Amino acid sequence: MRAVVWLWTLASLAVAVGCGDDAARDDGGEDTDVGDAETARDAEPNDDGAADHDATADADATADAEDTEPDGDGTTPDGTDGDATEEDGAAEDGGDEGEVAATCGDGIAEGSEVCDGADFRGDSCIARGYEAGELVCAWCTIINDSPCRTCGDGLAEGSEECDGTDLAHRDCESFGWGGGDLGCTGACSFDDTACAPTVPVLRRPMNAAYVGSVLVPGSMRPEFSWEPSTSPTGGAVTYELELADDPAFPAGSTAGTTTATTSHRPATDLPVATTPPVGRRTWWRVRACAGTICSAWTAPWYFTAGASDRDLNGDGYADVVVSLMSIDAAMVSHSSVRIYFGGPAGLGASPDLTLATGVAGDDFGTHLAIAGDLNGDLRADLAITSTWAGGNVRVYLGAPTSGPDDAADAILDGGTLGGGWFGTWVGPAGDVNGDGYADLVISASSRSGSGGSGALWVFFGGPGATFEATADGTAVGEGTSDRYAPSAGVGDRDHDRGKAPAPDSDGNAQRGTPKKHVPRPNGG
Repeated sequence: MRAVVWLWTLASLAVAVGCGDDAARDDGGEDTDVGDAETARDAEPNDDGAADHDATADADATADAEDTEPDGDGTTPDGTDGDATEEDGAAEDGGDEGEVAATCGDGIAEGSEVCDGADFRGDSCIARGYEAGELVCAWCTIINDSPCRTCGDGLAEGSEECDGTDLAHRDCESFGWGGGDLGCTGACSFDDTACAPTVPVLRRPMNAAYVGSVLVPGSMRPEFSWEPSTSPTGGAVTYELELADDPAFPAGSTAGTTTATTSHRPATDLPVATTPPVGRRTWWRVRACAGTICSAWTAPWYFTAGASDRDLNGDGYADVVVSLMSIDAAMVSHSSVRIYFGGPAGLGASPDLTLATGVAGDDFGTHLAIAGDLNGDLRADLAITSTWAGGNVRVYLGAPTSGPDDAADAILDGGTLGGGWFGTWVGPAGDVNGDGYADLVISASSRSGSGGSGALWVFFGGPGATFEATADGTAVGEGTSDRYAPSAGVGDRDHDRGKAPAPDSDGNAQRGTPKKHVPRPNGG
């Protein structure tokens, strides 16, 4: 029976609650009577004398409501202001309607933001005592003033490229210019208007070259050419070409031209001497200019116009030199060298000059070479070897009309130099040190006391009527019997205006390799 009563009570409660909800929806919420009735019903005890749980809950809610009534001091029993609940609710609904929420990144510093984008709330580098620069905003909470700068204090700092004479260890070359003076503007940025283009690189005529002939009109107008200079700004570059008789280019002794291209050919023949010694030695150099700012001049090169590097007597015609060796009945050699001067009619039937040592068996003339102009007098000079008894090389300087004298101007002694078979090869070295005089290279296939190791010597030319007999450079082989440098060639391998000998080997297994190299230009 008790179970039936309990089930009936629950069913009644469910119906009452459902009806109450419908009534509340129908009449706009005037359900006070229904609610009170339900509360009273819930408060009635069950058959077991216990009050319904809903009644207990309603009683608790009533007690809570009573607690919210203010006491005599205006506060609730729990110590809070009676209005706090309403204010808290307003805060939860979004706070004061007059306050705008901050949004970092919208470019407007608001709320708790110290900055936003370029909005620093009136702050700036200038306001902080700097001369220039821009503040940087980080996360709308940090202002970074490291880009601010104090231009004019002589210290390149922050975002300053430079400040006064403090160029931060930079110069024109670091920006791709060839030189000049890097400056600093009043705004602490670099000023390269005084920087110069790079120095050109000369190409033609090659240093120590011979150009044209006095006998051929129109042949003495060489084409000058050089590698282009660079200007980092891409501005126009012009070139100044200068010619002189003196490598120092003294004022008033030069001629030249300005061109926008990297080559120039004179419209007429260059002036040269037309009587022996014919020709003319000319030095030339180039510099590049960007506006009024020019690079340094190139190191000067020289050429000889109108003359021949095979002309022993300076008349403009190349000459021919022939060695003659004969052996008598006692098998002793008798040697001589015959010279035939060139001319308008060609070579004569008989030699114009015969050279001999008068020493039987010395193998004079084993090798010979017209060595170029060793002393700078516009006449070619002659070198002749004798390989007997250690060997030696005789040098005969060219002379007007008659050519070389019968007597040698210098004798280079292989015995003194330590050369066995000194003079195995002799030849022109070009201008090894770039001083304007031709040089001579001589080899020995077997140095004394070396076990057959060869060597090569270089003798620098120079001004005057004599030739210095002291070697200016030596290269030696390293292997026994390597026959180092039985022949040699020369060339300007590093474009430094000098030429360095290039020794050869006879093809043996032990090939020659340099041990001591020829000095650099000007004895360096």
